[in-house]
Amino acid sequence: MRNLLESVIILNTEARLDIDDKTLKYVASGDHPVEIGMLNFLFGNQVDVPAKLQHKELFQKQETFIPFSSVGKRSLVANKIDENTVRIVVKGAPEFIINNCTL
Repeated sequence: MRNLLESVIILNTEARLDIDDKTLKYVASGDHPVEIGMLNFLFGNQVDVPAKLQHKELFQKQETFIPFSSVGKRSLVANKIDENTVRIVVKGAPEFIINNCTL
């Protein structure tokens, strides 16, 4: 379950990493506080976030991206993980996400 959580955070983030001038360590930054918080959560759990983001850029092709909208209350990204797997990650308001889920 931990690997899945790491994967969905990395696949569906628009936050970026910068180097802190004083500590010379990576810090999450960007325009989306929730996404910064999710990357900080990974950092706090000793996940090698820079390596995971680099792996995504090098080896996982983004097939589709639908940015967050105030109407749909969600964003979606589909990444080709390997030759036979596309992972779709949806992020948004729980009440909208849950209402669109089926079992």
